Amino acid sequence: MQYKLVAMDIDGTLTNSDGKIPDDNKRVIKHLNDKGVKFVIATGRNDVEAVKLANELEIEPLIIGCNGATVRNLSTNVTYVYKYINDTALEKLFSIAYANKLAMRLASLEYLYLAYPEFDILDTHRTKKSSTYERTMIDENVYNTIDDYKQLSTYKDKIIKSVVINNHEKVLDFQAATNKIPGLTGFRSSLNCLDIVNEHASKGSALKELADKLGIMQSEVIAIGDGENDIPMLEYAGMAVAMGNGEEAVKKVAGFVTKTNNEAGLAYAMGEIFCLDKALMQGLL
Repeated sequence: MQYKLVAMDIDGTLTNSDGKIPDDNKRVIKHLNDKGVKFVIATGRNDVEAVKLANELEIEPLIIGCNGATVRNLSTNVTYVYKYINDTALEKLFSIAYANKLAMRLASLEYLYLAYPEFDILDTHRTKKSSTYERTMIDENVYNTIDDYKQLSTYKDKIIKSVVINNHEKVLDFQAATNKIPGLTGFRSSLNCLDIVNEHASKGSALKELADKLGIMQSEVIAIGDGENDIPMLEYAGMAVAMGNGEEAVKKVAGFVTKTNNEAGLAYAMGEIFCLDKALMQGLL
């Protein structure tokens, strides 16, 4: 089978526990990219946050962002997918977050917001009060802090993702409440982090739409990941690869379980699937 498209998660997959891309991953991805295999980064992050990684890998910045709410090529400015949260669902989300004393991080295509900063359990020194757009997420990872939904609505911006970070129990409870709101769905990207997006958005649906628009068949697609939010794209792909450090639910849907992210499991999987030369895999070529 000749695979033409590889979708890869970032945290726990492409990068190691230090947040760095192992040299083996860089070398193998560059080799396959030069041979015509297209790589797409599939992340829960906003796509502009992944551009530096694409540049480091020397691949085009074709990115599935916000768990599939967007798919854009940030060098050609071509948008393949754009699914934002509708206002009614967003207002309900704000209400539930406030009732549960949870801060929310929100992202649009360009800007970041922090709602209910008084409940934030993380360091907020990079946030600021702002009633106007002064800095963009592309230039600085700075959050515009907002007090409630009414204040956010004055920006007339479209939110593509909301993130809640807290202890595991509170996150699970909020996920259950979120999934009852029409128009929304929540995916955990880690035990303590919940990403909330349009109910029609997922890494799987985004990968399918991208493959269809590129003229690539499902059987020609590989997906590799480690977390719950990766499961939809693994279920879609012709070849599903789970990281050795991945959640058990992820491994259950995979056709191949590779080494961990700290062992360059992505490179190992690509080497096995594409039958790469051992000298290349060992960095001798």
